[in-house]
Amino acid sequence: MRYRGLIKNLKHVIVSDPSYDKNVECRYENDQLDGDDWISELDITDDGEFIDFEILLKKNDNDCVFVEHGFRYKADGLIKHQIGMDTACISIGTNQQANEIIKVRDIWQPSVALRTGYDGLFGNVMEGVTDGKTTFLSIAGSFDKEIGYDIQSVVNYLEKQLNISDLVLNNEECDIEK
Repeated sequence: MRYRGLIKNLKHVIVSDPSYDKNVECRYENDQLDGDDWISELDITDDGEFIDFEILLKKNDNDCVFVEHGFRYKADGLIKHQIGMDTACISIGTNQQANEIIKVRDIWQPSVALRTGYDGLFGNVMEGVTDGKTTFLSIAGSFDKEIGYDIQSVVNYLEKQLNISDLVLNNEECDIEK
């Protein structure tokens, strides 16, 4: 299923085990984003065992788009960050929610996190950079269904934590030239 929405003001993003501080290598944080009206696109599937998702946050539709197996992008460079976990949960958030993730660092599996059912590698963040500025982010990961999440609960979490407005189901395929 594909969804599309808008993040009206994007300045700060965190994708991390909530217990990690800023210096942990398998954590992503960017508080240097240039923020008005970023597009968000979410691709989410349920394979029976895991709920897998990828979300694109982009300044405009020409920066990157979903294609059949992944996404295409226009950028000078792509920086990949692997996201790990030691507390079997993950937090994703922008702006105020990112600040909340920082505040609850010493709380075991806080309410701003989703449990994953496992430690280790959660997924990755890929950052597209053009002229030294981030033009898009791809955040991908998965949740074990035994935890009790379904597609709608993950969509609701991401919508709230990323401050996505006007989120609608949008299963149309689109493409750009690379």
